[in-house]
Amino acid sequence: MATAILREHPELALFLCLALGFLIGRIKIGTFKIGVVLGTLFAGVLIGQLDIDIPDIVKTIFFDFFLFSTGYKVGPQFFQGFKKNAFPQLLLTLVICLSCLLVAYSVSTFLGYDIGTVAGLLAGAFSESTVIGTASDAISHLNLADAEKSRLINNIPVAYSVTYLVGAASFVFFLTELLQNCLVLI
Repeated sequence: MATAILREHPELALFLCLALGFLIGRIKIGTFKIGVVLGTLFAGVLIGQLDIDIPDIVKTIFFDFFLFSTGYKVGPQFFQGFKKNAFPQLLLTLVICLSCLLVAYSVSTFLGYDIGTVAGLLAGAFSESTVIGTASDAISHLNLADAEKSRLINNIPVAYSVTYLVGAASFVFFLTELLQNCLVLI
């Protein structure tokens, strides 16, 4: 019965996903806190199993809200970074981008993933959810059957949810351990 209500009113599923995401985000494992972003991703994967059809316009609007809020928060920090010594940040950006791209490409080639799963893997490797929208839009313009497009697009957030934690943890490890040790050697 609850599933039928959520299918009839997909907006309730969105708000349920957010509410569960905030609850899951409060969970602590030792000193690690899951956080709202990862909690919402897990909640979205769980609720997504109920096969609730969210209209494309709603997906687009929520994705645009996400992009706007990200840009609004990070934009000023980006331009302030140019005032300081920008070369080390540029070098770090290149190293991270190439590493994520090579790892995602290698793993997906080795395991034979489809392009939707590869896009989610890449988004998770970068811990960058804007890749989800870009990849979804690119897949929607492919010359494929609608059912195949839908299947590929649905694989993106699932792969992202699974790999996001690994990508975020890798960044933390890279920045705190490897990079710090490299700077000591220099």
